[in-house]
Amino acid sequence: DTLTTALATLHTTGHTTTLHASRIPAQRVSLPAYPFQRDRYWIPNSASYSGRSDAEVATRLGLARQDHPFLTGATSIVGSGATLLTGRVTLAAHPWLADHTVAGAVLFPGTAFADLLLHVAEETGSGTVEELTLHVPLVLPAQGAVQLQVLVEAPDERGRRAVTVAARPEEETGAEWTTHAAGVLAGAEPAATAVDWADWAAGVWPPPGAEAVDVDGLYAEFAAAGYDYGPAFTGLTGAWRRGDEVFADVRLPEAVAGSEEERRFGVHPALFDAALHPWRVGGPWQESDAGGGHSTLLPFSWQGLTLYGTGAEQVRVRLAPSDGGGAFSVRAADPAGDPVLALDALVLRRVPSSTPSALAAAPMYRIDWQPVDSTSLVDTRRYAVVGADAEETAEVLRAFLPDAHTTAHADLAALRAALDAMASRPGPALVVARFPGSPPPAAEATSAPDPVRATLAHGLSLVQALIEDERLTNGTTLAVLTRGAVEAMETDVPDLAGAALWGLVRSAQSEYPGRFRLLDVDDSPESRAALATALASDEPQLALRAGVMLAPALTPAEAAGSPAPADAAPCAHGMDGTVLLTGCTGALGRRVAVHLARRHGVRRMLLVSRSGPNAPESAALERELTELGVHTSFVSCDLADPADVRRAVAAVPSEHPLTGVVHTAGVLDDGALARLTPERIDTVLRAKADAVRHLHEATLGHPLRAFVLFSAAAGLLGRPGQASYAAANGVLDAFARLRRAAGLPAVSLAWGLWDERDGMAGGLDATALRRLRRDGILPMPAGQALELLDQALTTYRDGPALLVPLLLDSTALRRTAGENGPASVPPLLRSLLPSPRRRHRTTTATSVRDESGPGPSAGLAALPAKERMSVLLDMVGEQVAGVLGHASAAQIDPERPFHEIGFDSLATLELRNRLGRLAGLRLPSTLAFDHPTPRKVAEWINAELPAANPAPGTSAEDPVLTGIDQMARAIALMDAQDGRRADVRQRLVGLLTALDRPASGADSDRAAATTVADRLDEATDDEIFAFLDEQLDEQPDEPLGAPLDERLDEQP
Repeated sequence: DTLTTALATLHTTGHTTTLHASRIPAQRVSLPAYPFQRDRYWIPNSASYSGRSDAEVATRLGLARQDHPFLTGATSIVGSGATLLTGRVTLAAHPWLADHTVAGAVLFPGTAFADLLLHVAEETGSGTVEELTLHVPLVLPAQGAVQLQVLVEAPDERGRRAVTVAARPEEETGAEWTTHAAGVLAGAEPAATAVDWADWAAGVWPPPGAEAVDVDGLYAEFAAAGYDYGPAFTGLTGAWRRGDEVFADVRLPEAVAGSEEERRFGVHPALFDAALHPWRVGGPWQESDAGGGHSTLLPFSWQGLTLYGTGAEQVRVRLAPSDGGGAFSVRAADPAGDPVLALDALVLRRVPSSTPSALAAAPMYRIDWQPVDSTSLVDTRRYAVVGADAEETAEVLRAFLPDAHTTAHADLAALRAALDAMASRPGPALVVARFPGSPPPAAEATSAPDPVRATLAHGLSLVQALIEDERLTNGTTLAVLTRGAVEAMETDVPDLAGAALWGLVRSAQSEYPGRFRLLDVDDSPESRAALATALASDEPQLALRAGVMLAPALTPAEAAGSPAPADAAPCAHGMDGTVLLTGCTGALGRRVAVHLARRHGVRRMLLVSRSGPNAPESAALERELTELGVHTSFVSCDLADPADVRRAVAAVPSEHPLTGVVHTAGVLDDGALARLTPERIDTVLRAKADAVRHLHEATLGHPLRAFVLFSAAAGLLGRPGQASYAAANGVLDAFARLRRAAGLPAVSLAWGLWDERDGMAGGLDATALRRLRRDGILPMPAGQALELLDQALTTYRDGPALLVPLLLDSTALRRTAGENGPASVPPLLRSLLPSPRRRHRTTTATSVRDESGPGPSAGLAALPAKERMSVLLDMVGEQVAGVLGHASAAQIDPERPFHEIGFDSLATLELRNRLGRLAGLRLPSTLAFDHPTPRKVAEWINAELPAANPAPGTSAEDPVLTGIDQMARAIALMDAQDGRRADVRQRLVGLLTALDRPASGADSDRAAATTVADRLDEATDDEIFAFLDEQLDEQPDEPLGAPLDERLDEQP
C-alpha cells in the first residue's frame, strides 16, 4: 500500500511514472541488513501545489503574481534594483503557439517576446520599448515546458532599463539558460507619435489611391519560404498598396479570439504577427534584401515600440519604409481609428537555414505508402526485359503496351549481344530487370548460397552496365522489379534480398538522377494489368498492390495510444536480465551502454566486439559502467561467424537470462558506384546483415523483450557513394519487419547523422557535411538521439518495425528543390515539399520524354563562340564553387586540377549532375577525370553543344539577328526555376505566330486576336487549364511556333 500510495502521489503531482510496473508478479526478497527507518520525505499536503495555477504557486513561493499568460511571478533582487520575472510556456497550455512553425520547428513568436517587454514596460512605468533584439530563436518542444526568465536591470541615469529574456527546457535538470532576446525600456512616457493617425486609420478605408493586392496565395508563398503557419497565424485578410506604403486588414482568427487568455496580453502575439505579414506584399524593404534569397527571415531588431490600446481583435495596419537598412515602420489602429500600437522600425534578418531546425527536438518519422495518380499512356518506346522470366514479363508489356517495341533477354550477356547485332539502332529507352523474391532465412544456419549477396551481385552488374556501356548511357533507364522488398501493406512479407537491392539502387538514383527506377509488385492480377502503366510513370520508387500505385513518403510517426507495458524496456526483468550490446567499443556504442545503465536501469551487460576486453576503449567503459552498478562481461566475438555468436550467447547464465539485444555495430566503405565491387559490399554486409541474422538465430528461444537494430537513413534516402552501406541497412530494416511478422520483438532505427566527432560521422570531411546540410540532413546531438531511442522503446513500442529518427532542415530541402528541381530531393523527402498542382491528360510517352526540342543546350549553342565559352567557364566555376561550399566562383582557379582543390569521387558526381541540369546534356560519370580542370570541362561541354551556325545569306551585323543573339544569351543565363520563363515562352510563341502569318495588315491581326479571345471566353475551365498546361510545359508536345488558335483547336 505504501508503494502504491507513493506512485499515485507522484502521478497526481505531475511526475512521469510507469504505474504498470507495479503489476509485476510479487517475488520473495531478502530482508535488508538494517531495520526499516520509516522516514517520510513528502511535502505535507497543506503545502501541496497539486491542482493549483502557476500564479497561485508563484504566490506561495513568495513571488508577486503577474497577470500575463507567459509570466507567473516576479521578485526584486536585493541590493541591485533589478527585477526578475519568471514563467513557463507549454504547447499544452497555449496550443495556438503550435501554429507558428518556421523551418519545421515551432518557434516562440518574435511578437510574443515583444509583448513580454510591453508587459514589463507597463509594470516598471516605462512607456516604450526603445529597442529589442532577438538573438536566438526559442524552439518550443512538443511535450514538456520551457521556463522563462525576464531580467529587468536597475534604471540608468536617464531612467532607461536593460532587459534580457532567457529560457531553458524544464525537463532537463541543470540545463543552462539561453539568452534569446535583449532590449531597453525607455525612461518615461513618450509624447504622442508624430504620425497623423486620422490620415489613414479613421478616414475612408482603404485609403484613397491605394490599389488592392491579391492575398489569396500569400500564405502559400509563406509556406514555400519555410513559414508553415497554422490557422492562428493567418489573420491577414486584405491588403492595398499606395506608393511605398502597404495597408492591410488583420483579424484575430476564431481559434484564439474571445478567450480569457487573450485579455491578458497587451496585444495578442498572433494578431501582432499577422500585422507584420504585409511585408511580403511588397515595398522598398523587399528590394533591400528583406524579401529575397532562400534563407528564412525572422524579426531581428525592433525600435520604438509603443502600446496605446489593449484587447484589440481587429486592426487596420500601415507599413511604410523606415530610415534605410531595409527597415519598415508599423502602425496599427482599431476599426474606429483609435491607435493600438506603433513600431518605428523593424528589421528582418536572414537566419541560417539550419538554425531553427537544429534547435528543434528531432521528430520520429515512419514510411507511409500513399496512392499516386496513374496516367493513360500511348507508349511507342523500346523496352528490353532482362532475367530468367524475361519472356513472361515481356508478354505482359506487349499485351498492355501494343505500340511499344518489347524484347526479352535471358541475361545481361544476351542483351549485350542483341545490342551488338543492331549497332546502327538506338538502345532501348527502358531496361526492365525482374528479381524474384527470396525465401525467408532458415531458423538454423545453412550452407545454401546467400540470396542477399547473389541478388546484390546481379543488381550491381546491371547498374554498372547502364552507367558504363556506351550503348546504354544515352537515355536508357533501368527499372528494377522486385517482390516483397518493401512493406507497402501490413500484410507484406519482407524479402531480405529485395530490401538490400532497393538500398543499392536508391544510392544509384542519387548518383545518376533519372537513370534508375524501383518497382515492387505483388502477384495480383490487378497489378499484372497495371505493370505497364507503373513502368511508364515518372515516379522513381513505386509499389503495386492490387493494381494500386503507391509511392513512399516520410511522415511523422504516431505515438501509441496506451502506455508501454512493463516489459517494454531492455531491462524488463530488472536486476536479473542481461542485455547484449554490439559495437560497444565505438563512440556510439559506448554512449548507448552508459545510457541503458543510467536511464533504463540495466545492471548486467554482455558487451560484444571483435577485440572484446583487449580493445583500448574497454577498460574505461568497464570502469564507468561499474561505477553505475553494472556487471559487465566483455566478449571477443566475430558477429559474421554464426558459431562465434552462438558461443557468446550461450555464455549468458540462466539466472540472468538474455532480455535484450541492441545491435549498433557497423562499418563504412564509401565510394562511387562505378568502382564498387561485390567484395566491398561483402565487407559492409558482414558487420550489419550477417550480424543481425546470426543474432536472430542464436537468440531464438531466449525471453527477449527488445531487439533493437541501429540502421541508417542512407538505406532509405540513398546517399551518393554509400550503395553498400545502404544495401546492408536495407537488410536490417527488413529483418525487423520479419521478426515482427513472426511475433518476435524488433525495431529498426534508421538514424540520420549523429553529431559524434569520433564516430562514423567523424570520418566525414567538411565538404561531405556541407553536402548533407545542403540536402536538409542535420547532425543530431547525442542527447536528442538517446531521447528518441527511449521513445522507440516506450512511446512507439507498438508502432511500425521501422522508425526513422531524423533531424531535417525543411528550408534547405525547399531551397534545393527550388534551385535544382524536385528530382534533386530524395523521393522519400519530396512529401515534405509544397505539393505542385497536378492535372491529368493522355499523352504519348515518346513525346513526354522527347528531348530533341529546344532546351538549355540550344540556348547555349545560340551564343556567339567567344561569349559562349565565357558563359560556360563562369557556369562551371559557379558550380565548382557550389560543390565545395565557396561563396563565389572568384575563389576557383579554372586552370587548377580538381584533385588539388578538394574534389573526391562524390564531389565529381555532384558536379556532373549540376552541370548536366544546367547545360541540358547527359554528361559522363568520368567527366572530371577525363577533363581534370574547370576550363577543360567547359571546353568539352562547348564541343558537345549542338551546332548553331547562322543560316546562309544572313549578316552578323543584321540588327534583328543581333537582337536575337542578345535574347539567346539572356535566356541561357536564366535559372531553370526562374518565374519569368513562362512569360518569356508566351512572348516567343506570340512572336513566332506573328512571323508565320502573311503580312496582311493590322486588321487581320486584330481579327485573329479577337477570334482567340472569343474562344477563350467560351472555353470551359478544363479546356483553359489544359491550354495553360500546354503553354507552360517546359517541353511542349507541339512545335514552339504553332499558332495560338491552332493549339486551341487541338485541345480535347
